[in-house]
Amino acid sequence: MAKQERAVRTRRKVLEAAATVFDEHGYAAANISEILKAAGVTKGALYFHFSSKEELARGVMASQMEETSVPESGSPLQDIIDLTQQLAVRLRMGHDPLLRASIRLTIEHGSFDARDTAPYDWWLETFTRRFILAMGADELRAGTVPEDAAATVVGSFSGIQLLSHVTTDREDITRRITTWWQQLLPGLAAPDALPRLRPEGSAPLPQE
Repeated sequence: MAKQERAVRTRRKVLEAAATVFDEHGYAAANISEILKAAGVTKGALYFHFSSKEELARGVMASQMEETSVPESGSPLQDIIDLTQQLAVRLRMGHDPLLRASIRLTIEHGSFDARDTAPYDWWLETFTRRFILAMGADELRAGTVPEDAAATVVGSFSGIQLLSHVTTDREDITRRITTWWQQLLPGLAAPDALPRLRPEGSAPLPQE
C-alpha cells in the first residue's frame, strides 16, 4: 500500500511540475528536462507514469475534468454562473497551475499530433446537463436549446479568459466574466428568473 501511495504522489508531483512548465511556456516550447527539474524526480520515474510529453499534456488536460465540481445552489442556471466565476478565480490564482495549464493546453490542442476533443466534450456535456435542469426549473427562455446554450458558454468563456490572460494576466477576469453574464443572461433566462440571478456569482469564491 505504501508503494502505491508513493506512486500516486510521484505521479501527482510530475503532473504539477509539467503543468507549471506548460502554463509558462506552452506545449511546443516545454521540454522534459525542465519538467524533470521542476518535479525533482528521475527520468525513469517520469517515464514510468507518462511515456511522452504528449501523454503528460493529456494527463494535465484530464485534471480539469477530475478536479472540477459543479456548485449546488438550488438554481441550475445560477450554478452555471457560479462555476464560471469559480473557474475564473482559480485561473487568476497562482497556486492552481493544473487548471491554468489544462486550459492553455486545451486551447493549444493543434500543437498535438492527434486531435483531442475530450476536454471540450466534457465541458459541453457538463453545461448541457445544467441547462437541461434549468429548463426543467423554468429558468430558461422559451425556445432555448440546452446544447446550443452550453456551446455558447464554453466557447465564450474560453475566449474571454484568453483575452484576459493576454491583456492583464487574468487580473480582470472576474470582472469580465461578470460583465459577460450581464450581457448574456437577458437572452437566456426566463423573465421571472432573471431578477434572482447574480452575474457576479452567489457561491463563496476561493480565497487568494
